[in-house]
Amino acid sequence: MKNKRLPAGPGPEVEPDCKEQRLSWQGLMKKLILINSLIMVLATACSSTASQLPTMAPVTPQAVATAAPQEVATAAPSSSAGTTGTITLLDYSASLPANWEVREPSTDMRLAEYAIPGEQGEEGSEVIVFFFGPGQGGSVEDNIARWQSQFFDPDGNPVEPQVSGNDDGVFPITVAEFQGAYNRGVGMGGGPDAAKPDQILVAAIVETPQGNLFIQLFGPSASVLLQRETFLAFVRGIK
Repeated sequence: MKNKRLPAGPGPEVEPDCKEQRLSWQGLMKKLILINSLIMVLATACSSTASQLPTMAPVTPQAVATAAPQEVATAAPSSSAGTTGTITLLDYSASLPANWEVREPSTDMRLAEYAIPGEQGEEGSEVIVFFFGPGQGGSVEDNIARWQSQFFDPDGNPVEPQVSGNDDGVFPITVAEFQGAYNRGVGMGGGPDAAKPDQILVAAIVETPQGNLFIQLFGPSASVLLQRETFLAFVRGIK
């Protein structure tokens, strides 16, 4: 008996949900393919740009350690450092030290007076410039003898001065220095009883064509020693 072939039917029917899922997956795959293409294009462009940029050498600790320091500009010191300006003595000029305080001269024989504060509350020193007129004031030797009579050692005897001369400047200068108990006065010393202990006098005689200038730095030993070099520079700077 021969089998009879049945006519082919339309096939199994696909549920509607399965059709929708198939379409959804197909659309997703297309989107993924498009995104992947874009990523590849961007990656290629970035790689090309990066290859055109200059390369920087890596900074190593050795490079930092050996780098040259940057030079810092500094201002040149002022030519008038330590002074407050120029003063006039007769027809001559001198540079006034910065810490010398100007005082009004107490007599006509004084051209100038200055007070110098002491260090850390200590008693300060003084500077006085005398001028008695052309040919007046006595000789260098007479003045040294008078100043020596005003100073005493611990036994009440006159002290020996230290005398030096300087002819290298504009004017001849004689400097006499004394240390001990000081009985300061206009004339000869009055004796050791009224003398003030531990004092120094640095006295300079500047011989100018208009007459001698008698310039004195005096006060407690510690204060005068701090001002000695400044005082000598002031005297030698008269021109």
